[in-house]
Amino acid sequence: MYRLLLSIFLITSLFAKEIIAVLDLEQIGLSPQEATILTQRLTTELISLDKYLVVERNNMDKILKEQKFQHSGCTDSECAVEIGQLLNSDFIVIGSVNKFGKTYALDARLIDVGLGKGKLSAKFSMTGEVDALLTIGITSIAKQLCGMQASTTLKQSAQSGISTTTSSYGASLVITSDPPGAEIYIGGNYFDTTPQTLKDFPIGDYDVLLKLEGYEDYTASINLGPRASKNINAKLKGRPSFIQLNGIPLPKDITLKVDGNIKKRINMFIIEVPIGEHIIEVSKDGFSTFIDTIITKVGQLIPIRYELKPFNSDIYFQGNPSIDKVKFEINGTLQSLDNNGRVKIFEGTHNIRVFKKKYLEYLDTVKVNNYQKIYIEYSLEHNAGYLQLNMHPATANVWIDGNIEIISYVAKLNPFTLGQHEIKVKMESYNEYTSTFEIKKGEITTLDINLVESK
Repeated sequence: MYRLLLSIFLITSLFAKEIIAVLDLEQIGLSPQEATILTQRLTTELISLDKYLVVERNNMDKILKEQKFQHSGCTDSECAVEIGQLLNSDFIVIGSVNKFGKTYALDARLIDVGLGKGKLSAKFSMTGEVDALLTIGITSIAKQLCGMQASTTLKQSAQSGISTTTSSYGASLVITSDPPGAEIYIGGNYFDTTPQTLKDFPIGDYDVLLKLEGYEDYTASINLGPRASKNINAKLKGRPSFIQLNGIPLPKDITLKVDGNIKKRINMFIIEVPIGEHIIEVSKDGFSTFIDTIITKVGQLIPIRYELKPFNSDIYFQGNPSIDKVKFEINGTLQSLDNNGRVKIFEGTHNIRVFKKKYLEYLDTVKVNNYQKIYIEYSLEHNAGYLQLNMHPATANVWIDGNIEIISYVAKLNPFTLGQHEIKVKMESYNEYTSTFEIKKGEITTLDINLVESK
């Protein structure tokens, strides 16, 4: 629980926002499932309005469960304050959703945990289908709780403020957005989602608002004259995504790279990143490196938890061929040894590879404890044969397996990997020579090549 509370406290201090938590709406005349859906949508709308830092539902339930606190049925300010203190929140939202006859009513209160009393109240009532509570009513409640103006009533048969009477003088309004699916509000009234074509629309001046979760609100003011045609093509701007660092060593002591580039941080813990897939690398001199791949979505905060282990142990290498003639890999990463054949390593299990071209590689797995010295003695077995090339003219160009080769004409013994190879010999004024040969382990393959002059 303390880790959850610490995370909430850190994020709050970083963004300088007050914390708010939403309790389950009580229901009368609706099902518990419908009340739960409305509660979840209210939480989402408050996050979208971006005034408060909203406690995630899973975190809230986990904290209250650990404290063995039963929060269902909490509808008074005294109970709300007690929950707010457990959650370390500044405000708690309590409320209800009710049905009386054909009318639905939403009521909510914003309780100041510190003062122990209500700060704001919000209400919304409507007649018609219950679906509008989810699309319009909850948005109105969320706005009111944030101190914003919003419509408190809705009669679906005739939306207030805009006449539903049609005439041949009405205007045509086409509204699209990228991405689509944004909620359309004209004069504070809801008109489905984008893309949308509204025909024979009443003339006048209107404020248009588009809302889509994870994106900033889009607003426009339009004037519709008789038989006019207007188009709104909105390019919605996504809310930024963030990653939150948490680990050992502390974030202030590490280097962070996103997709190979060092990123500027908003502060010690928070980094803004574009939407999409990213490779995260956390490093510090003398410590292991943490690498992870994440996919960020619009407006998301992703926690990155790392643990870098100190390089406080040593692996010493010696063997044949000598350390300056071979290469070393640990866990797939090429290593540089010091003059004593040593490489610093951190505690754990490591895969060792020692290799050299045309030799059989050495593979091993070692377990290293803190402050331990490990000694590895290797011996690489030669994995090649030799080609002796007797050629006239001796200065002709030679290609083996498609690659031009510089052949040693002093020793005339040239090491090659085992198996079949293709040879091509070319020189101006001579016919080209092509053939194949086989290299066997430890054996010398001899080729006698005499180029024929071209006619």
